Amino acid sequence: MEKGRNDFIPKPVSRRRFLKASAVTAGATALGLGAGRPVLRALTAASQDRQIENQGEKIFQSSCFNNCFSHCRQNVHVRDGKVVKTSLASFPDNRYDRICLRGLAHPQRIYSPDRIKYPMKRAGERGSNQWERISWDEAIRTIAKKFGAVQEKYGKTALGFHVGTGDFGTLNGTNPGSIGLLQKALGVTNISLAVDAGFLPGINRVCGFWPGAWNINEHADVIHSKNIYVWGHKMEVAAIHHWHFVAEAMENGAKLTVFDPNYTGLAAKAHRHVSMYPGTDIALLMSMIQVIIDEKIYDKAFLLAHTCAPFLVREDNGLYLRMSDFGVAPTQGPVNPMTGKASMIDLNVVWDPATESAVAVNKVFAPALEGTFTVKGLKVRTAFDLLKDRVAAYTPEKAVKITDVNPEVIRSTARDFARIKPSTSIIGFGSQAYDNGPIWGHAIATLHAITGQIGKPGSFIGNTWFAYLGVNYSLAAPESIPMLYLPELIKNGTVKGKPRPPVKALWVSHANPLTAWVDSNYWINTFWPTLDFVVVADEQYTDTVRYADMVLPTAHWFEREDILTLGGTHPFIQHGEKAIEPCYESKPDVDIHRLIATGMGVGESFAATNEELLKLCFETPHFAKMGFTVENVRKQKALRFQPPGYVAWQDLKFTTSSGRMEFYCEHPLDQFQAPVPVDRLDSQRLPMWVPPREASRDNPLFKKYPFVLMSERPRFRVHTQWYNIEWLRELDPEPTLLINPKDAAKRGIKDGDYVEAFNDRGHAVAKAVLSEGIRPGVLSYPKGWHKQQYKAGCFSELDHRAFDSVGVNQSFFDALADIRKWKGSV
Repeated sequence: MEKGRNDFIPKPVSRRRFLKASAVTAGATALGLGAGRPVLRALTAASQDRQIENQGEKIFQSSCFNNCFSHCRQNVHVRDGKVVKTSLASFPDNRYDRICLRGLAHPQRIYSPDRIKYPMKRAGERGSNQWERISWDEAIRTIAKKFGAVQEKYGKTALGFHVGTGDFGTLNGTNPGSIGLLQKALGVTNISLAVDAGFLPGINRVCGFWPGAWNINEHADVIHSKNIYVWGHKMEVAAIHHWHFVAEAMENGAKLTVFDPNYTGLAAKAHRHVSMYPGTDIALLMSMIQVIIDEKIYDKAFLLAHTCAPFLVREDNGLYLRMSDFGVAPTQGPVNPMTGKASMIDLNVVWDPATESAVAVNKVFAPALEGTFTVKGLKVRTAFDLLKDRVAAYTPEKAVKITDVNPEVIRSTARDFARIKPSTSIIGFGSQAYDNGPIWGHAIATLHAITGQIGKPGSFIGNTWFAYLGVNYSLAAPESIPMLYLPELIKNGTVKGKPRPPVKALWVSHANPLTAWVDSNYWINTFWPTLDFVVVADEQYTDTVRYADMVLPTAHWFEREDILTLGGTHPFIQHGEKAIEPCYESKPDVDIHRLIATGMGVGESFAATNEELLKLCFETPHFAKMGFTVENVRKQKALRFQPPGYVAWQDLKFTTSSGRMEFYCEHPLDQFQAPVPVDRLDSQRLPMWVPPREASRDNPLFKKYPFVLMSERPRFRVHTQWYNIEWLRELDPEPTLLINPKDAAKRGIKDGDYVEAFNDRGHAVAKAVLSEGIRPGVLSYPKGWHKQQYKAGCFSELDHRAFDSVGVNQSFFDALADIRKWKGSV
């Protein structure tokens, strides 16, 4: 087996200095010191004094290109053609200048013992991690032969490509750059992620579709908020670059409320912590909405002018009453910037109390907010009335039975959000990590709609990442299947009930599905054996690499040039300079894609140079309007894609059909902008409490498995990246499971014991960490460890792969489990 330590692992910064600096930085962050605070000013000044080119050293600028929230700007220090350290680099707006432990550990990642040096072919059973070194020529010949044979036998779409979010480079990464060009040329099936986006259909149906993700204020704008609600988000760990703006807002007098089952570090800093039973966030939101409506503390003026609240809804079919129902033909409107097609104007109808008649919405200033009416023989009600009816059953006294939240706490959170202006919601991925995620997105957007908390400084529905715009989607693969539909394809030969060829060969890059996907035993034991040939292009020996038939070594982000168009917790597009040559025989992804295209007879797709391809991928019409070019971003290093102080929806013109916030959605769409099934309309037109599929006390399985199993985002990894960094492993050496001491005592478990979490799907062995911060009945594990790092099993084995057909989202928190002391070897 070819796999030994690399010859050069530079350590210009000692471990002691690294740990000391980490502790100081973490302490400063924990204190909530903003960019203008004395301690951080001193640390920044001291750091910048050292970031000068010493004799024999060159400094380049780049960033972390993975799916971290932060995308820090970094200096890359190079001596003798090797990266010796990274350090903080400045953005044009230095409020966003931050760097984390992972960013400082890049030299150990580049020169890791687990770095894949050469093309390798499997020399044992899949999973054995036994390899034989081969040449690039042999690798490409073999891949072309195997992929070609599969496509010839089963059809072009039998070749599947799964490209994860481990690299957001425009040319080399996940965006439809060179990988999209290759997929189009080969006519393959793109197997998409179906991850961390369960709330998007719900938010988008209220505010309107927004390309990339959704429209939010600039992150720094939260300093203008007077009331901040954070939902399911350990931002003090997972988004330290965003957290400091919240800390600054608190210094300015803002009130922070954290909604999380567990008492997190962020909850410890909050003015109020609301601990609900896991997966009941929707019921809590619906109760808050009920309080606001019942106490009439909603923003009536905003509701009438900027939401669907006064629109009349037909009882017979659930559709809005429109002027076309009166025989008025729709007219052609302006081009929809989201679709590029002309819109059709068919005005909604409202009730005019002054004339006691139904009129077009643009004909009355103060329509009725509530009421039931008969118009042309049709019974109609206002959308606000329908919402009022939907939430009526969720009084705080009834909601407490679902959520465990004290009724007076529900009332106080509802009143504060309605009365304190401006208020902001910051959303993590916790609340949507159940089967009911889309409805939660719908509910949170409805809360903002009825209170008018949107379109103003300090008032928005926020997250810790921005949309990435300007991507050349014409390069995207012609056909895509969410990975959650693969079991149906394997079992029935169908996707969504429609026959289609099987996927018989697989390409994986920028992803580690056999660790990261839910129900990992299924993918290893059922899906993988159906594949004739698997190729993984990666930088490290991940769990998925170990189950490949062929492995190709990819270049690190600092070993190629690219542009990062995804803004994380900052509003900047960044240029990543090539700092060093690719190590060993690794190659940039674009060069690998060109070799494969040539080997498979479609080399003309890559006839352009890398420079020309980069311009093709980046210089889209959208960026052209903004004056963004490859040369421009090279010169300026970082370009702002939002104007300073950007406020989302400030003109209050939403991209729904009416141009208003539509908490009642007559034609709800799923994650992929397709209509939801007719039998789902009632549950999707308005927010509706639906328990999680598995993690519910009402589930009969709860008697057998009484714990809800959750994960949390750690400081030391991004998903499964940085899993093997020596410095970080000294701080965080092995998988752990956080348990409430009362639950542990009942099972004779002590702090530091090895415990086994288990259910019918699988198990995981980890070291117990007893914490009063973990809610009784809940288990929480820091995510991202590889199977190879456990004593046995892996936490992803325990998660189910069932999914909601509207959200099509992996439910990472929707699992029940039990625990016991581990009796195996340690």
